[in-house]
Amino acid sequence: MTSLTIELAPEVYERLRAEAQRQGKTERQLALELLTDQLLAAAEAEAPLYARMMPHIRALAATMDPAEFVVPGAATPQEAAALLRSWSEEDAATVEEGAESWEDVLRSIDANRTSYRKLFPDLEQPE
Repeated sequence: MTSLTIELAPEVYERLRAEAQRQGKTERQLALELLTDQLLAAAEAEAPLYARMMPHIRALAATMDPAEFVVPGAATPQEAAALLRSWSEEDAATVEEGAESWEDVLRSIDANRTSYRKLFPDLEQPE
């Protein structure tokens, strides 16, 4: 263990001494705890939120039944199928409106490359 000597203003040392006495510890023990807690809190604040929350999430998950993780939807299977059909119809309508096809996008990528080598040579249109 490394030791460190610091000089404290008399009023700071007096507060440290009084608090250590109140807690039944030595000044050295209390100063070490305070410094350690402060440094750990600073390091924890630098950690991303998911890393700080992980112990809490694990503890919560340990108390839960796996069935609690499954939340049934409020819709019926028929409503879900209708929603999927509506999405499919929207996609079809978009293509019918003259939207650029995926092949057109890939051709455009090839046409605007700085390299002479084509990425999608099988999509070249005959001229």
